[in-house]
Amino acid sequence: MSASGTQTNKNVAHFSSKGLFSVQSRLRIFCNFEMATKRKVGDENRVLNPAWVRDFGFAEVHGKPMCLIFQKIIAVLKRANLQRHHEQLHPEFKAAYPPDSDLRRTKLQTLLDGFQAQQSIFRNVVKSSDNVTEASFKIAWNITKANKPATEGEFLKTTFVDCTNSLFPDFKNKDDIIKHILKLQVSDSTVIRRVEAISEITVVERH
Repeated sequence: MSASGTQTNKNVAHFSSKGLFSVQSRLRIFCNFEMATKRKVGDENRVLNPAWVRDFGFAEVHGKPMCLIFQKIIAVLKRANLQRHHEQLHPEFKAAYPPDSDLRRTKLQTLLDGFQAQQSIFRNVVKSSDNVTEASFKIAWNITKANKPATEGEFLKTTFVDCTNSLFPDFKNKDDIIKHILKLQVSDSTVIRRVEAISEITVVERH
């Protein structure tokens, strides 16, 4: 077994026994978003300026700007918002990767390449078109990313149902939405298994 594989097993053993996830950095790039370019944002008709990718390290995801460094979505696509996020949370990036330098271009390209590749990861794990199963992997990933205990899955499921009743009271298919949410497999043991599966895929992708 490779050194990285051994380390993965140690990490998995840790959060399996503790119910906590200390491997969020390993799974950081494996959310199932698909990168989009030049898309409208709401009714404000804003698009991501290509210069903002270079200057602030942002990509556009489903019409929203996402920081490639933290993979954090910013609510409104405005230059001032992206600049503030970048300067406040990543002050070291400018010094490490000077503007207009080959070093910065290479770093950003690496982040973009990794981000574009991540869309296939969950599909490889799920190996089916089961949207409910895929959703449970996304929940496990987000729990891991936030370093929360595996028991958060059931809490989130209950919250989803409560929010559905509030957000979609007049939707004709509200009951169908709730039924799909109730099908989510997010018990603590299932969340742990999901993360283990993603970790194994990560090791394979790295070799």
